[in-house]
Amino acid sequence: MRLVDRIVRVIAEVGASANTAFDPTSLGDDVALHTAWTPLKGGGTNLHTHVLRSHSTWHVAFVPRRWALAFPAVFIVVGVGAAVAIGSQASSEGPLAVAFGLLFGLVFAGAGVLILRSWLQPRHFDRTLGYYWQGRARHGGHGIETLQAHCRLDEIHAVQLIRERCSGKNHTYYSYELNLVKHDGSRLNVVDHGKIVALRDDAAQLATLLDVPLWDATQATAAKLMAA
Repeated sequence: MRLVDRIVRVIAEVGASANTAFDPTSLGDDVALHTAWTPLKGGGTNLHTHVLRSHSTWHVAFVPRRWALAFPAVFIVVGVGAAVAIGSQASSEGPLAVAFGLLFGLVFAGAGVLILRSWLQPRHFDRTLGYYWQGRARHGGHGIETLQAHCRLDEIHAVQLIRERCSGKNHTYYSYELNLVKHDGSRLNVVDHGKIVALRDDAAQLATLLDVPLWDATQATAAKLMAA
């Protein structure tokens, strides 16, 4: 019975700690008190979508994993296939039915295209140029400041890891964000995926490259369980 009681208590503590907000005062940094600790990018995935790759000693980038790209590709293939199949079957029922079938399939395929486009955009950190940016800049880094997501590396105060509980069709899961925290407490999202061990390793490597602290709010639960 003691073992059963222990298991029940640990499960209860996991559930309670999962809903406990991270305490930024534990970091001993005033900027952390002006930084949001809620998800910056709503939603997420339980897939391992990106990995940090080194292009040189001074240049690293988050790039999509090849196997992860199969996920949006399935959306596109199924969407196009559904549009063709439904459209051909509905052709005898009039133009309205054909239009509905095409719209249904193209919406599905369009979602896949948007996901694929987002995941394919590399996230660069280049200490030679002194910039972080998402997307494709011209040769020599020209045009970085015209990109929607960018900042100077000397503006980065810390690397932040937080988690978000997401609901799927038949289950719930956690997705984990890696964000850049600026000196004024504002944030930029870099990647968001479901493999915390890999993301934590990438975040540590990135923090070392940038010479900034790593603020890992995902370890609060583990710390509580260890203390118990």
